Amino acid sequence: MGSRGRAVPRGGPPGRAQGVPRPRHDSAGRARPLHGERGPNGPAANARVRGAYASAMHAPIALLGLYLTAASIFPPPAQPGPAAGRAASHGLPRNPGASFSEDPALDAALERALVQALAEVRAETERPRHLSAADLKRNAFFHRRLARLVAAEDARTPTLLKGHPVGEDRALLTLAFGAERDGHLALDAIVELEARPTGDSFVFVCPFERNIRHLSRTRIAGTTFVHPGPLDEDAARGFAGFRTAFALEAGAETEPLTYFCFPSLDALLRAYGLVFDRRRCNFLEHDLGILDDGGRRFATGTDDPDRRFEFVREVLGVAPGAETLYGPFATGLDVCVSDCYGLSGAGLATLKAQFREELARRPDIDFAEEFRKGRGSSIHRHFTHFVICAFLAERVLAERGTVAALELARSGPERATFFQRLAALVGIDEAGLHAAVLEAIAD
Repeated sequence: MGSRGRAVPRGGPPGRAQGVPRPRHDSAGRARPLHGERGPNGPAANARVRGAYASAMHAPIALLGLYLTAASIFPPPAQPGPAAGRAASHGLPRNPGASFSEDPALDAALERALVQALAEVRAETERPRHLSAADLKRNAFFHRRLARLVAAEDARTPTLLKGHPVGEDRALLTLAFGAERDGHLALDAIVELEARPTGDSFVFVCPFERNIRHLSRTRIAGTTFVHPGPLDEDAARGFAGFRTAFALEAGAETEPLTYFCFPSLDALLRAYGLVFDRRRCNFLEHDLGILDDGGRRFATGTDDPDRRFEFVREVLGVAPGAETLYGPFATGLDVCVSDCYGLSGAGLATLKAQFREELARRPDIDFAEEFRKGRGSSIHRHFTHFVICAFLAERVLAERGTVAALELARSGPERATFFQRLAALVGIDEAGLHAAVLEAIAD
């Protein structure tokens, strides 16, 4: 390793078992850095290493269509025998030139810990050794996506694209997840994980906190807005006021909230360490509003500090009783309270006008039947059952109030139970749904 110190054999220092990392302190009790030792010219050597890693970081990994094919990222399974290679002996295939660490012993230790961490994710281990319990809660959105990638039935073993040091004792690892479909290799996601030492091994966490540490913060009425550029403070005050008013109507206290206002969906996902996600960031510019960290963080990729749609639905999803939600009404209540449906920004008045247009075009339409189709029915690209539930929510809020509407949202996952409770509240059962929609959309 040249000026970085004496070389360490791949199996570790003499006298240590193959693959066992060196102690993290030297004989004098001094902390030993994660990525190799420091020699007399340590700072200069480390600068050269960081420069090399920086060059690797800026390699055109994102231009996958031009530089990295799925076949090059996901090599074919190793054949048994002496030539099986690292993928068979260590568990993770690597992009050419990629390593977990320049130090061979630490490289092996990081790889071994990551293989064990992925196994814990796949097995849904209750108390994982290589995942942080606090991080699992704080960045639940990230860990849900990671779990789906790892547990997919057709998933291949993820490939290490690159690894580089971040600070004295941590590493940032970039992994590619994919699968073989219809005879072709497909890239599903590129994910970053931060490795942190703990005891004699490592834990792996979402890099969100690392990625947002440079963003600006502005506190307005109990909500802290985190933003990469200038903040529209009038819009931010609008959201803070809306959140406070809804909490008062619901009879709940307004808890502190951090609102992350990202300029795009891609920026939001990258902050979480989702560098590429086939399901989302490669075809949408703006989308998503998610509640995370147990309800203490709301993040949106719409460049809007007053993103109300999805907020109420997300709050219901983390509040007590989330397992009893009737999904369509929870979303309809969200549309009604925020007066906004999705990226279109359509409010209730616009949605009603669209339903009137559909009724004029199809006089024989049965809105109750369209409701039962679920996502199989839409009007102006808005799912019919969500919009109808927004009309129902408007009626319940007007006649019975916010608390009753929230209780109705928690009526359970069955449609029949929902309509029983709806009938008890405002006299509308499933048989009378079509008439109730006609009444709601009338001029």
